Amino acid sequence: MKEHLDAEKAKKEAKERRKLEKEMRKEEERRLAEEEETRRKEEEEWREEKKRKKAEKAKQEAMLRAEMKREVALHTTLLISEIKDDWINKMKSSLMPALLAGKVDVKGEKKLKPAQVAGSSSDDSDDGSETSVTQEISDKARQVCISKKRKRVDDVVIEGSPPMELPAKRTPRKTIARLVLISDRMTRSKAKKKGGGITIRTKRKFLVKTPLAKVLKSAKKSPPPSGRITPASKALLRLRFRDAIMRKLKDCNADELQRICREEGLHYEGKIDTILDIAEYRSRCLFPENGPEIGVVPITVSDDTESVDVPANNLSDVALIRIDCGSCADISRRFGVALSWLTGNLSNYSTRLSFY
Repeated sequence: MKEHLDAEKAKKEAKERRKLEKEMRKEEERRLAEEEETRRKEEEEWREEKKRKKAEKAKQEAMLRAEMKREVALHTTLLISEIKDDWINKMKSSLMPALLAGKVDVKGEKKLKPAQVAGSSSDDSDDGSETSVTQEISDKARQVCISKKRKRVDDVVIEGSPPMELPAKRTPRKTIARLVLISDRMTRSKAKKKGGGITIRTKRKFLVKTPLAKVLKSAKKSPPPSGRITPASKALLRLRFRDAIMRKLKDCNADELQRICREEGLHYEGKIDTILDIAEYRSRCLFPENGPEIGVVPITVSDDTESVDVPANNLSDVALIRIDCGSCADISRRFGVALSWLTGNLSNYSTRLSFY
């Protein structure tokens, strides 16, 4: 019994020892992981700091390099200006006496003396500051004054200088005709509002020059034809005259049509409507509708052939109508021919309108 209890006790002790060892191993692993995480964070911070210091160092070097470049450029500019001034002073001191020796002033009042360049050697030898050079120039400028004014003399001849010639004055010519873009869209402010109807589309045209001869020709009115004019010939002449007017006005632009409307006393309502109004107005002026009214003669159908006399005011308007009521076929044929002629003329007139 005692041996059994000792064995059980030994087992419990061994189990507790294993459990304690396991906990110790877990604690050690946790401590190692924390240490590794801390070391990794420190390394990352060290790398970031190193990068930041490197970027700051590069920025400072770039700033120093730019400052040095500006200083070198400024020093080079000052050195070049000093060399230039030195060269100019040497040229004046060496060449001016030789060029001006024995020459007389343009007015002939006194002989020219070469200007003495004072302080050139001392300026070359000494490297004075910019303030001293500016002060010296200011002192010299204060001493400059006009001792004697020169009189104005006409036709002063200067040696080695050709006479001055000005080019002839040219006035630009004024163009009579100008480029106009013909568009099928009507004027926005004066466009007609139409409820319904057939829309006549015009052809799109490009920039054209309207000759002045056409504009002048359109303003002229042809004299009425001579001779006896019947109502039928008058209507035909009126249609032909209106067609000719529309053909003349189709090449005019909006400005010319507005001018014609002002001269004729009409209202401008778009190009197509204005052309039709002007043609109608001129045709009415040339062919006024003031003739005698044409009476309607009632015709009755009968089996016999008879003559009907139509009374009129003038002898020229008297018409003798002979109707053969037995030949109805002939009457229908003539009516068909007249109707086809009228339909053809109307289709031709609509085609001309679409062309305009």
